[in-house]
Amino acid sequence: MMSSSTTSASSRGNGAVAGVDAVTGLPNGGLWHERVRHHVDQIPAADHAVLLVIDVDELQVVNYAHGRAVGDLALAAVGSVLRARCHPVGVPGRIGDDEFVHLFTADRDVVPQLVQHMRDDLTGLIVPTKDAVVAVSATVGAAVSPRGRLDLTRLFWDAETVLYAEKKLAPRAR
Repeated sequence: MMSSSTTSASSRGNGAVAGVDAVTGLPNGGLWHERVRHHVDQIPAADHAVLLVIDVDELQVVNYAHGRAVGDLALAAVGSVLRARCHPVGVPGRIGDDEFVHLFTADRDVVPQLVQHMRDDLTGLIVPTKDAVVAVSATVGAAVSPRGRLDLTRLFWDAETVLYAEKKLAPRAR
């Protein structure tokens, strides 16, 4: 699931730490999967695992219209929101050019509220530049595992299915 551009971004100069995306400071795909494998072993059977898959809307348009440096600022802003909203024992990461994830445990009843908070925080992010102010948003897909039955592949499938349904139902104002 890790893209080559995330790999190259995470290994760009500036003393980037292996496995950490240089733009967002979040684990890249490889490190995220490693941390998830460790985290999954520690999820109590009575807990629900929750996976958020977050896709930055129209990142290619931002890069084309304003340059890759502004696109990187947009990605960094999304990364900041994700870190600020991360459940304390969760595992956030950037797994692709414009795709982020967060795996955590929560009571099924609070998941809709947590997802809505994340959506609210990611709607209309403002990225100031020297030439313009760029509004960026992201779409969130979420999936919850049954208690004690975590199938990460299925959780990804379910979260991405929700993500793409959200993109079709509620296209963002550009």
